[in-house]
Amino acid sequence: MSQERLAIIPARAGSKRLPGKNTVPLGDKPLILHTIEAVISSGAFDRIIVSTDDPKVINIVKNAGGIEVHHRSPDLSTDSATAVEVLGHILKEKRIIDGICGIFQPTSPFRNGGHIRQAMAQLTKEVDSVVGVTYYYVPPSFSAELLMDNSPPLLKFHEDSPLLRGSTQKQLQPSTVHPNGAIYLAWVDRFLVNNSFFKGCVSGFLMDRISSIDIDEELDLKIAGAILKHIK
Repeated sequence: MSQERLAIIPARAGSKRLPGKNTVPLGDKPLILHTIEAVISSGAFDRIIVSTDDPKVINIVKNAGGIEVHHRSPDLSTDSATAVEVLGHILKEKRIIDGICGIFQPTSPFRNGGHIRQAMAQLTKEVDSVVGVTYYYVPPSFSAELLMDNSPPLLKFHEDSPLLRGSTQKQLQPSTVHPNGAIYLAWVDRFLVNNSFFKGCVSGFLMDRISSIDIDEELDLKIAGAILKHIK
């Protein structure tokens, strides 16, 4: 049993919306390598583990140097298996009960080492976890339910919707954020109790929209590629 600063990069094979997502090229390197390099450059962790069932990812990790591979079992490689479950499994397998743990999705290529260090600074003893967040582009108060069983489909607005009051200016709506998937940090002992990054006292690490880009489908990849060309 030991105290460690552990980073987990979950990279399951079998993405349906973007096949081979974790290893598709973005710029001059595979997508996952952007995250590996960011975590390494942060200097915030004693141990970095890539959890995968993908042979292509394993080859990339071997060439990266200094990164461990966690070979996922079939039950942790299903569509329903979560990164939180993977982290919990690794903590128990490695007998880690104290320290700091983090999850860094390989689909967030513009999160960098500086972001990780800044987020780590927010993980004080008074805080259980830190989650990367960004502002909603469209206020969630503007949301409505689309009733597809009707022909044509109808919109059902919430009773307190500002749209019903004619309040359609974004700047008049509350400033709300959502998790961007780029950074999850927690104290190990508290994570083992909560089994979540969203329970207890949670600090939000605010990131801009570009740093918060999450690659989930082909369009996201094209947008990220165009941004990468622009910022270089």
